[in-house]
Amino acid sequence: MKDDNAPLASVEVYNPLSNDEPWTCIRPMASPRGGVGLAPLSGKLIAVGGHNGKEYLKSVEIYDIESDSWEQGPPERVYIF
Repeated sequence: MKDDNAPLASVEVYNPLSNDEPWTCIRPMASPRGGVGLAPLSGKLIAVGGHNGKEYLKSVEIYDIESDSWEQGPPERVYIF
């Protein structure tokens, strides 16, 4: 059985204005995550929590569109899953 919530480091971004391919792969996250929360904020993409297949994560990763890079954000105070 396929696990749709399996941890992945890969990330795809959807652009509804694209005439060619609306889905684009961006640089992978440092930590594979399943059940991760994602949100856009001020031109960045914020990845919060999730699990790595063994434990729930409090870590946060922030993707900068301009530099095409991820950086560590401040950890969560509580687990989000």
